[in-house]
Amino acid sequence: MRTRFRGRMILPVVLGLVAASAVSIPPAARAALISQSQEVQIGKQAAQQLEAQYGVVRDRKETDLVSQIGKRLAKVSSRPKLPWHFKVLNNSEINAVSLPGGYVYVFQGLMDAVKGDKQELAGVIAHEVGHVSARHQVEMMERQMAGSLLINLLFKGRVQDLAGLFTNIYALHFSRQDEYQADELGVKYAAAAGYDPYGLPHFLQLLESKSGSGSGQAAWLSTHPATETRIKRAFGYADDYASGGSGSR
Repeated sequence: MRTRFRGRMILPVVLGLVAASAVSIPPAARAALISQSQEVQIGKQAAQQLEAQYGVVRDRKETDLVSQIGKRLAKVSSRPKLPWHFKVLNNSEINAVSLPGGYVYVFQGLMDAVKGDKQELAGVIAHEVGHVSARHQVEMMERQMAGSLLINLLFKGRVQDLAGLFTNIYALHFSRQDEYQADELGVKYAAAAGYDPYGLPHFLQLLESKSGSGSGQAAWLSTHPATETRIKRAFGYADDYASGGSGSR
């Protein structure tokens, strides 16, 4: 009888701790709950699902370009030892996405939109590297799991579920501060890797013009809104890093 009673009490206790931890753990601490190895495991699963959904472009010239730019940026990021992967997805929308653990994808539509401009392409990839470096995807997962203190206990068996969060890329929305931080990191990494720090703000302007004219499918805007304030801030970051500054406006 005692064993059955304790068994019935487990779920309410767990749920109670989950709810309590959601309000007691500060945002800055939550991203430490999922380890890097767990992050990479989730990212790998999500990458498999995403590639199965869209398909990967096999054009050697484009894939080599994205991979070379990405690896160059990853080396100057704050997480150079992640198992980074950079690929082109077979989709005509103007979009790019980053997954936990260092998986970055550029859509074919975005490749077509930049028309071989390496600086703008580097700016976009650097922005996505910035999201991964700042562990924004990890924070998103931990919010989904209510920031639970029991996250390591609950993690087992949840890898596929958590990976599934990132396969519906149109449902992914980073906070405004996440976007600003990824922009600044992207400009910083681009400059450090020898690319034009103005590549990202110029790309944001390109998207804004396409959105206004109705040409193209600028899907990146749905998850990375290119507001006037954001564009101005991106140019400000570029001004800082172009002049040898340290950013953090």
